Amino acid sequence: MGCIRTQRCNTSGGPPMRWFPLSLRRVPTLFSGAVLLIATLSAQAQFNAQLTGTVTDTTGAVVAGATVKLTDDATHVSHTAVSSAQGFYSFHELPPGSFSVEAAAKGFKTTTLSNVVLVSNVPRNMDVKLEVGSAAQTVTVNGNEAPILQTADASISGTLDSEQLQKIPAYGRDPYELLRLTPGMTGDSSRAGNGQAVFLPNGAGPGQSNSGIFQTENQIQISANGQRIGDNNYLLDGVSVNSLTHGGAAVVTPNVEAVGQITVLTSAYSAEYGRNSGAQILTVTKSGSNQFHGSGSFTYDEPGLNAFNDYGGPAGQPTVRVQNKERDWAGGLGGPIYKNKLFFFLSFEGFKANNPTYASQWVDTPEFRSLLGSQRAGGISAGIATRSGEVPRINAVLDGTCALANATQVATVVTGDPAAYPTTQYPCNALPGGLDFGSPYGNLGSYLPATVTGTSTSQYSIGGGLDNIPDVEYAQLIEPAHSRGKQWNGRIDYYLTPHDQIAGSAYFTKLDSYSTGTATGSRPDNDVPFKPLNSAITAIYIHTFGANTVNELRANGTRFADNGIKDSEGTVNWGIPYDNLQTQSFDGTNDINFGPGTSTTTPSILAENTYEARDMVTHTFGSHTLKAGFEYRIEQDNDNLSGAARPTYAFEGMWAFANDTPIYEAIYADPTTGGVPNTARYLWDHYYGAFVQHDWKVSSNLTLNTGIRWEYFEPLYSHGEDINYPVLGPAGSELADAALVPHHHLWNSQFDNWSPRFGFAYTPPGQNGKMVVRGGFGMAYNRLPVALFNNAAEDGPGYFNYSLCCATTSSAVTGGNIVYETGSSSSPFSYAANPSLITALNARNLPASGATIEVYGAQANLKTPYSYVYSLEVQRELPWEMVMTVGYQGSTGRHYTRLVNQNFLYDNTNTPFYASYFAQSDSNQYYNGLNAHLSKRMKYGFQLDAIYTYSKAMDQVSNGDQADASANQTDPANNRTELGPSDYDLRHRVTVSGLWTIPGTHGGNGFINALTNGWQVNGIYTYHTGFPFTPVTYELHGLSSVTNTSEVTPVRPLAYYGGAKTGCSNALFEPGAGNAFAAGGSAYFDITPPANGAGTNPGIGRNSFRGPCYQDTDMSFAKEQKIRWLGSNGMLRFQANFYNLFNITNLTPFVFSTNATTVESTEFGQAQSADSGRVIEFLGRIRF
Repeated sequence: MGCIRTQRCNTSGGPPMRWFPLSLRRVPTLFSGAVLLIATLSAQAQFNAQLTGTVTDTTGAVVAGATVKLTDDATHVSHTAVSSAQGFYSFHELPPGSFSVEAAAKGFKTTTLSNVVLVSNVPRNMDVKLEVGSAAQTVTVNGNEAPILQTADASISGTLDSEQLQKIPAYGRDPYELLRLTPGMTGDSSRAGNGQAVFLPNGAGPGQSNSGIFQTENQIQISANGQRIGDNNYLLDGVSVNSLTHGGAAVVTPNVEAVGQITVLTSAYSAEYGRNSGAQILTVTKSGSNQFHGSGSFTYDEPGLNAFNDYGGPAGQPTVRVQNKERDWAGGLGGPIYKNKLFFFLSFEGFKANNPTYASQWVDTPEFRSLLGSQRAGGISAGIATRSGEVPRINAVLDGTCALANATQVATVVTGDPAAYPTTQYPCNALPGGLDFGSPYGNLGSYLPATVTGTSTSQYSIGGGLDNIPDVEYAQLIEPAHSRGKQWNGRIDYYLTPHDQIAGSAYFTKLDSYSTGTATGSRPDNDVPFKPLNSAITAIYIHTFGANTVNELRANGTRFADNGIKDSEGTVNWGIPYDNLQTQSFDGTNDINFGPGTSTTTPSILAENTYEARDMVTHTFGSHTLKAGFEYRIEQDNDNLSGAARPTYAFEGMWAFANDTPIYEAIYADPTTGGVPNTARYLWDHYYGAFVQHDWKVSSNLTLNTGIRWEYFEPLYSHGEDINYPVLGPAGSELADAALVPHHHLWNSQFDNWSPRFGFAYTPPGQNGKMVVRGGFGMAYNRLPVALFNNAAEDGPGYFNYSLCCATTSSAVTGGNIVYETGSSSSPFSYAANPSLITALNARNLPASGATIEVYGAQANLKTPYSYVYSLEVQRELPWEMVMTVGYQGSTGRHYTRLVNQNFLYDNTNTPFYASYFAQSDSNQYYNGLNAHLSKRMKYGFQLDAIYTYSKAMDQVSNGDQADASANQTDPANNRTELGPSDYDLRHRVTVSGLWTIPGTHGGNGFINALTNGWQVNGIYTYHTGFPFTPVTYELHGLSSVTNTSEVTPVRPLAYYGGAKTGCSNALFEPGAGNAFAAGGSAYFDITPPANGAGTNPGIGRNSFRGPCYQDTDMSFAKEQKIRWLGSNGMLRFQANFYNLFNITNLTPFVFSTNATTVESTEFGQAQSADSGRVIEFLGRIRF
């Protein structure tokens, strides 16, 4: 499963908070007030661009005492520095943008460099040469003509400016979709056939956005330098906007109109960066200037424009196309409030979308529901099944045969006689309205025997015998999904004095959506709304202490909140339990389910709050720049998992459901009352960080960067009542003598998190400044995400997870424990208490009756994961404004986490746990890559970035940051055997992006000029080889060196015989003679169980096979027209975006333990679906 218990992992933005509820009606008022308040706060938006250089004369001798003046072209705000005895000058804490540099010294001409572009968080070096002469004489140089090498530090990075974000196609106008364009990044932003984001293989969590910038936790599917997705770090205007629950996810995604620049560091060697070791994603909000400027856009998506993909699935499923019907409108406005002093910028984006998807599913027929209403009147199940909200949404009835349902078509129908087919397990009769599987048997409350007496026929399936009434039909279901969203943003910049700058920004994002699920038959009762409010408020205060010292103070608050109970008032009846009908012939792949979907977060009241303060002082002396700073953060994850109060029932087929006789019940309850559990949990922590960074320009051609950082990640603690946390017993009786012990902190503190950083940039002599060698080494720690631990809430007190099994004819209702009921109202808390669940506890806080429970915990000595990152590369300036960079990039990770069931590791004799999942920090990660990067900066209307990477990523588990069955290991007791290619390892990958304005005419005919000028072509080409996958089997189980452990399944086969075809073309992974495993999985792998039934060791390596290759071209074609609007020059732009322009078929990656990777499956080696076909959208934009 991709979604376990308290995970917020609905990739459409729903459900998963509670706390400090904020009405949407108050947002505009609060927004206006916040903007005014920010202008008076002494705290942080982001100023982290910097410019350094050396002033020399034409002979190369340094010039001391030169006055260097830096002026912002947009605001005309200026800064002044004096070159040191070594000729060195520097400017720090600058906003990104275009500047002019003026240098003057006695006896020299004044030199001015114009159009000097600075990028946030990437230091730029710009040397200035002075010519002998009068100061009244001036020399002007275009800064764009200056060398474009990165000579100030060793970081590997990329920058996305506002022009790229507006012109290159980005799905859903999500600027983070383009992060993959950075060197050292793995990710393709692929979309499934229905348009939904595709996880990197075996991923789980919230996923990449399906709602544009309105995704609550936007977890872009990218791996930086071979590290986990959860290692990525998102900063907005210089402060954290990271999700606390899921690593590598942003709770606020800024709209394109508001983004000034995004800088992405895939290897960072400055000690100022902490919290995570992966990509540092640094977004800067636009600011106002001395001129009023603004923009507006409208985006139009219509499904009729889109193409069908060419592959529906291995069983011949119909092909599909993206059905998104979306409208998006946005605008921004900035300008002066008081020229040269006070500036503002405001932006807004709204959208509405109707994004239905389709799935083929077995569902109950109207005749079946009518039969229950007439023959089981008054029954609970009949009352549920006959509700109007339980009617499946069917787009088309498909040809569903008995064979397709894994049942046997009978030759002659004998009605009312379940024993008529003694050798047939699943008798079936195809009728015009569906399949007849049987009829009701017995009475309300009576349990069915497993088989019909004297036969092998499943009584669960046939009940009282065939009756010529269709019970199930195979249908294409339509799954509606509707969303509306609004985002407000504002920013203020105030240059209070020449020494004081104040700035701030605010974001408020509101999503109003609902979606259903085909797993529950796409029934209206499962239309679950999700209406979160996300916000981030940031403030900055910068003070300059003379010419050499600058201090920057930042503060922010980030919040994500949703009240699922309030959201669903009047629309969802949580008093209906979740009913799962299993043991039909199609069991396991297509269970029929009734009632709203089940999880502890449906519904729930959730809130994440982050409060942060940072301070950094920068001091320059001689050719040295010294930075020192600290961070303090309060992190609160507050959950009330109300969905835990709803029971889930399992029935042995349709006729057990008709009789109200569940075999199984899962319910969370208070062990002292048997009633509604206390599911409110507040998991908090604090973060402390401090650093010192020293940048030394040793000479005009050598820069050294050294630093050290210290971080303390406080272990999660329960704010309020302590949590019962599992503690294992002594060696030999780890499980038998385990106990639940009240814990405040969930694991032990670790204070020795020191991380040194080093980098250099060296320009070899004799190269005319056209070559630089850069390298670095650093160490960085990673915060452990809450998703690893929030399931521990079920350990109590006041909260147990009960699994009641198994009621049968011989053991009716397990001694009376299972209570099949509906709630007394639509509230999830309206179910009656079950007295049989009242549990006396022994001295170890475990059930005194000996009943077993499920628990979640962590090793007491859990370590903070960390990574070593390192690189060495050479940059060479080429003609035509191009730079070629070739180099090595690598990382090594230690103490990465995995979630392990301790029942697999220790003797289960007298265990109190039927499952005991512990977080363990004992896994490693390795990455080695060769990057080749050709870039051409914008000139003559053309810009290009081309990146090729040859790499190998290895680990023992790729997605161990949360409960995720897709990340399961096949040999967890022997972690060393799990070392293999990571789930997202790609041997070769290519990414090319570019902007091109097609040359036009320049004659005297204005009409011809307007018609032929302003045409643009922009886009991205992506190619990579296949992701790896692991063949597994359920025919075997793992071998353990410890007696009486739980069996691990699925596991890897005993051996690979050879003979499979190799390559990555689609034909190798589609059904047919050309398939790589055309003879069937068992012809290539040994999955024969030992005669004695013993466990086995894996005979092949993890991720030892490769899936299909991927290639995609996303393009935009645009026409720009200059206009005069409101007395100023403007630009009108019409753009058409084409995703998968050439409609190439990309098969979806192979996922763990699916039909595609299960050796005994008839679909082994066959892709289960394909990515989306061509998608077209139109965009209109005005800029002034």
